[in-house]
Amino acid sequence: GSKNVINALDAARKKGIKTIGFTGEKGRTTLGSQCDYCLIVPSIDTARIQEVHEFLWHFICGTIEERLFQTPNNQE
Repeated sequence: GSKNVINALDAARKKGIKTIGFTGEKGRTTLGSQCDYCLIVPSIDTARIQEVHEFLWHFICGTIEERLFQTPNNQE
């Protein structure tokens, strides 16, 4: 719900930039409604939310890396 984050999302929308948010249950209505895509962890436990976000971030980056560089299953 940070005003700076909301302002950044508004600026991105005005420039036609797609946005992806990571939040927990409490951010569902604020951040979730402002992003084009929002990964919402259904929890209010900060540690659990951060663990899931870290896993998702690594998964997304790994998937992008595999597709860009066509390295199946992290084999180089």
